[in-house]
Amino acid sequence: MSFSISSFIGSISSTVIIRVLVGGFAVVLIFAGLQSYRLAKAQKSLAELKAQVVSAELDATIEKLRIESMARTQIEKTRITLTKELSNALESKDRLIADLRSGNRRLRKEFECPARDLPLPSSNSPGDSESTNIRIQDAAAMAIQLADECDAAIRATQAIIASDRDLPNE
Repeated sequence: MSFSISSFIGSISSTVIIRVLVGGFAVVLIFAGLQSYRLAKAQKSLAELKAQVVSAELDATIEKLRIESMARTQIEKTRITLTKELSNALESKDRLIADLRSGNRRLRKEFECPARDLPLPSSNSPGDSESTNIRIQDAAAMAIQLADECDAAIRATQAIIASDRDLPNE
């Protein structure tokens, strides 16, 4: 058996090459495993973040729906209140019209005589006859003006009553 250096070096180099290859393959496997672990960890973190985003969006949608529901409730309450007020106003109007037609209620305006503007009676002294005539004329003019205002109020009231009677009964 012949033993040569070249065969010894060849056998060592093939063993070293095999060991280097096996070691390199082991390093590649470890590196690939580490990268797979990092990728799985990143995918898990991404999935958790997506779940958090979905949860936040769901919470925001629920809050939006809650606020919209409260607004709808408030609008409905306002609508009911306004409808009741309108109904009450219409009933009050109808009662007033019925009372006016039946004569249970009358439209009138109370007038008071403005006593401070009327001339006071004075003694009939000869020198005051002209001032007395002027005061009498002023009082007469004021009485005529008051009578005209009363006539206008009565005409307006009669016009309202006449137009009300012309309306068809509901």
